[in-house]
Amino acid sequence: MLGRLLGHDIAYLRAHFREHSDARLAKALGVSKERVLILREKHGLRRSREETAQIKKQPDIPLPPYHAQAPTPESSAQLDQRTLFGAALVFLTTIAVYLRTLPPTVTGEDSGEFVAAAYTMGIAHPPGYPELNHRGTESKE
Repeated sequence: MLGRLLGHDIAYLRAHFREHSDARLAKALGVSKERVLILREKHGLRRSREETAQIKKQPDIPLPPYHAQAPTPESSAQLDQRTLFGAALVFLTTIAVYLRTLPPTVTGEDSGEFVAAAYTMGIAHPPGYPELNHRGTESKE
């Protein structure tokens, strides 16, 4: 962790700081106890006296294992019109270039070679794609 916590680490801290000591949270997150204390203060995660007393009274409450994964976002990001327009422009440009350079029929390269190999029950160049040739031969019949 290198002493640095990310958003999902803070979410874990938020979910469990009221029931568990800073030392146990630090061990679960792989950071120092001081780092947990600094982050709790930074994010306004304060315990009441009752919560602190409860932690001291029952220090062995099981702490759920920490899994370093990002949580599900709380809200979905909305794309503005400028971003959508840019994406649409890139999409339409790409489709136009693709359609402009599309060959009118099967080309003589690999595709044509595979069609010819299937028709003649031959073998295309290595690796030969035997399954493709077999299916092509079956479809011919």
